[in-house]
Amino acid sequence: MPETDAHAGDTSGTRPRQDPQGSWRSLLEPEYRERAFNLQQTSDAIEQHVTAYDLAIPPYNQQDEAANLEKLAENVEMLRVEQRKRQQLLEHQSRKARGHLTDDEGILIGLCAVGRGPSTPQL
Repeated sequence: MPETDAHAGDTSGTRPRQDPQGSWRSLLEPEYRERAFNLQQTSDAIEQHVTAYDLAIPPYNQQDEAANLEKLAENVEMLRVEQRKRQQLLEHQSRKARGHLTDDEGILIGLCAVGRGPSTPQL
């Protein structure tokens, strides 16, 4: 059973013992902060596109409503794909920093992130 320290703010009464080389929180917080920042950025961009669509301002000012909706769907999907790529790179960097990533996995993740890996659909 791992050693634990009592912590007043923890409802379970225990938390993992800190690593003597540094805080366990210092290893995780930057990753989660960046992930939250990236998700918020994507959410804001999607909201901006939806607002532009609702107000019929460029690029959603075509007379054909179906064309505007198609353009919105394309832009939202592009934003989601970019977010997935950023998340994969962040996870890759985190795993590499912790030493849980082999060279082959790193190469595969890098290729997927730039659109050359097996997860990219063939046209």
